[in-house]
Order: sequence, then C-alpha cells, then structure tokens
Amino acid sequence: MEKTSLLIAALLLLLTNPTASSSMTNLTTDQSALLALKQHITSDPNNFLADNWTTATSVCNWIGVSCAGVLQQRVTALNLSDMGLTATLPPHLGNLSFLSLLNLSFNNFHGQIPKELAHLHRLKRMDFVYNNFSGGVPSWLGSLPELQHLLLDYNNFTGTIPLLLFNVSKLELLRLSYNSLQGSIPQGIGNLSKLVSLDLRYNQLTGSFPFAIFNTSTLQSVDLTSNSLYGSLPDDMCDHASKLEGLYVSVNRLYGKIPSSLYKCRNLQYLLLSFNDFNGSIPREIGNLTMLKELYIGSNEFEGVIPAEMGNLVNLEIFSAPSGSFTGSIPSFIFNISSLRKIDFGNNSLSGSLPADIHYDLPLLEELHLTSNQLSGHFPPGLWECRWLRKLELSVNKFTGSISKNIGNLTFLRELYIGVNNWTGTEATKLFPSISLDTDTSATLVSVPPWLEANEPLWYRYLCCFGISTEAFNYNFSALGLLLAFGAFGYPLGLSSLALGTQWLHS
Repeated sequence: MEKTSLLIAALLLLLTNPTASSSMTNLTTDQSALLALKQHITSDPNNFLADNWTTATSVCNWIGVSCAGVLQQRVTALNLSDMGLTATLPPHLGNLSFLSLLNLSFNNFHGQIPKELAHLHRLKRMDFVYNNFSGGVPSWLGSLPELQHLLLDYNNFTGTIPLLLFNVSKLELLRLSYNSLQGSIPQGIGNLSKLVSLDLRYNQLTGSFPFAIFNTSTLQSVDLTSNSLYGSLPDDMCDHASKLEGLYVSVNRLYGKIPSSLYKCRNLQYLLLSFNDFNGSIPREIGNLTMLKELYIGSNEFEGVIPAEMGNLVNLEIFSAPSGSFTGSIPSFIFNISSLRKIDFGNNSLSGSLPADIHYDLPLLEELHLTSNQLSGHFPPGLWECRWLRKLELSVNKFTGSISKNIGNLTFLRELYIGVNNWTGTEATKLFPSISLDTDTSATLVSVPPWLEANEPLWYRYLCCFGISTEAFNYNFSALGLLLAFGAFGYPLGLSSLALGTQWLHS
C-alpha cells in the first residue's frame, strides 16, 4: 500500500512539475540552438548540414551531434571540424547546457565569440583552431569551471590575455598561438596547477618571461616562440617542472646563461633557444639530458668549445648551433650519435676535419651544414655513401682535393653548397674531357652533360638567365670549372640548388 502511494505521488510530481518532465523540452531547446547555428551558415560547400540537419530526424542523429543521458537525452558534443563552413556563431549556442565538447576547427567561422557561451558550465573542450574569429579572447572563459582544453590558435584574436582565464583550475591545454595578442603574459599563469601544455607562439607578446609557469608540476610543454619576451631562464626552473618535455622559446629577446640545473628536467626532448641573446658557454650538465631529441641553440652569443659530455645525447636527432662563436675542433663525438638526422654548425670558428667513415656512424643523416668555419682536409669518402642526404653545405672552409664521382650516389640531394674551398679541377678534366678549362673564370662546354640534359627545368630556366645559349654553351662565371666538374659525375636527380663557386643555381 505504501509503495502504491509513493508511485502515485511520483506520477503527480511529473504532471505538475514542468522541470521534472522537461526531457523533450530540453532536447527541443538543443535542437533550436543548432537550427539557429544552421541559419547563420553562409557557406556549406558539401551540404553537410543543409541535407542532414532537418526536423524530420532526431537531433541526436544529426551529423556532428552526439547525445547522452540515462534519464534524458541531451546534446553533449558538437563536432563540425573540417567541413568548410563559413558562419558566425549565434548566441543560442549558449543554450546547449549539457555540452562538454565544442569543436569548430578548420572552418571559416568569423566574428566574435558570443558571451552567451559563458553558460556552458559543463564544457570541457573548446576547439576553434584555424578559423577567423576576431576581437579579444573572452574574459568570461574564466567562468567555465570544467574547461580542460582551450584551443584558439590560428585565428585573428587581438588584445591582451585576460587575467581571469587563469581562474580555470582544471585547464590542462591552452593554445592561443598564431594570433595578434599583445601585452605581457600574466604571472597568474602559475595558478594553473593542472596545466600540461602552453602554446602562445607567434603573437606580439612583450614583457618579462613568465617564470611562474615553472611552478606547475604537471607541465610538459611550453611554446613561446616568436614573441618579444625578455629576461632569463630561472635557475630553479626544473625544481617543480621536472616533467617538462619541450621548451620552445626561439625568436625572443631572452638573455643570460643556460641554467646548469637544466639537467633536472630529465624528460626534456625538445630544447629550442635559437635567435635570442643567450651567452656564455654550453653547460656540461646538458649532457645528462639523455632523452633530448632536438637541440636548437643557434644565433645567440654562445662561445667556447662544445662540451664533450654532449656525446651522451644518444637520442639526439637534430643538433643546430649556427651563427655562434664556437671554437676548437669540430667535436668528434657528434659523429658517433647514430640517431642524428641534422647537424648545423654553420658560421662558427670550428677547425679540424671530418671522419672518413662518416656514413657508418651517421646512417640517417639528411642535412649537414658546416658553411663558414675553418675546417680542412679532404672530403671524407664516406660522405658520398650517406644516401639519405638532402642538404650539404660545406662552402667557405679550407677543404682540399677533388670531388669524387660517387657524389652521384646522393639521389636524394636537393641542395649542395661546396664553393670557396681549395678544390682542384684535375679530376674534372679527366672524367669529362669535353670541358675546356681556359682560365679560372671561364670555360667552354662542347656538349650538354647528361645530368643537365635530364633536368630541363634546371638548365633551360636558369642557365639562360646567365647568358648561356644552347647553341654556344659558353659559361663565363667565376669558379666555373667546379660547376662543370660536378656535372661530370652524374646529376643527383632531386637536386634543386647548386653552389660550387661564387655562383648559384636554383630550380
């Protein structure tokens, strides 16, 4: 009897309380919000929504829409990514009160983000990447208590980063890169205790480096590339941010030394410090970062020798240190790191020679940039066996001898710069007798070499620009014998740039 009375009471409650029987009403509200969005769409080239978003079917079956709920179905996710849509956002989207995912990335949404979206208190992920949203980054985003991922990169946002944004205690991923944001980065960013990744690259941010960011123990990646931040890296940066995997701060106005305590960030894989004003020597402790894969430290004011401890970086794939003041012999250990794909020590003052068996120790090498140093000795024969080599820059050094005909093995080679060295031309005349080397500055080619004939765009489009006719084939540029000597050895099929003397050819 008691159970019957409770059942009757429950039925009366459903009939008399409109909020208790609001399942259909709320889903209808969701449908109305999405139909309002459809009305704001001015271009739907694939008719994704035009043909699918109709009242003839349940909103939960619409493309890009997901629903969930035990007692009542509600729209919980809206994913319209990469549909080629052009539209503005209607304020009605703020009525999707159960929405946890809103993904509009890779479209052409424009205008400002309506403030009504502040009502989406269940929202966990907002992804507006690659659109044309404008105006300021909304401060009301700081009132979304469940927000974990905020992706607003590749838009046209202006103004400053709102301080209220750092009230979102659950925020893990913050991406505002490739906008036009100005001003400083608030030190309140250190309040984001669960932040994993921060990406603010390619903006117009100024002010001091936000050292408070390193107070976050969950932090794994910081990308502040291409701004105008100044200051130095704190000595204790790894005391709390020990999980850091990537630090990208190239193209700023940072100065000071690399903290010797950086070794405490033992998970660090990517360290990019190029184009700043860092100075001093490279700390030996950096050799303890055995997880490091990419190291960019070029275009700073570093000096001294490259420490031998860096030979411990057994996972290093890219070592880029151009345009510095490094001295001493080119470090032999660098040629023992078999994982290396790119080496760039161009524009330094390194001396010494290259190992003869370079291809055994660097089987994956794709780029070798050693231009403008004081390197000497013969070309290592193993260099022509580095079959993955795409770029080779050895010009403005003191290399001697001739170029081996095995250069033809480098079928992936795209760029070759080996001019301003002490090459000899005897091998060229031996291998290519149709070349007549009259002086140091001129030569005559009787017939077109096979490698040049096979690449018509290179000789037709560019040789003609130097006054070379297909009838006469008279070459009159400096150090030409070196250029023709290269032609004798068989043309690397992918080559797009040549620089063997003071002249360049580009395809």
